[in-house]
Amino acid sequence: RTEITFLHEIIMVDDASINREYLKDTLEAFTKELPLPVHILRNNDRLGLMKSRLRGAEIAKGDTLTFLDAHIECSPGWLEYLLYEVKKDRTAVVCPIIDVINDNDFGYFTGSDMTWV
Repeated sequence: RTEITFLHEIIMVDDASINREYLKDTLEAFTKELPLPVHILRNNDRLGLMKSRLRGAEIAKGDTLTFLDAHIECSPGWLEYLLYEVKKDRTAVVCPIIDVINDNDFGYFTGSDMTWV
């Protein structure tokens, strides 16, 4: 859901998943079909969210980093607004509005448009 022109690479970090065969050969075969480089890092031991993100950031080659967790699904146009804010101030840290999908009935709820300073 992101225009390919905005992407340089995808880095996926598997934080020592167990019994997830689809995260091995099936995932690697799928990523080879994508039109940009995909790097899959596999932690031998569970490092946790932040250490795993740092591990991915260490090999990143792009100018701007975006972190997405496994449960995140992006809406069309999500990245353009964030990149616009970063372009205005390269020291900015930006965070999108996160909508919610109900676990029970898949109802969609728009997140708050609150701005924090």
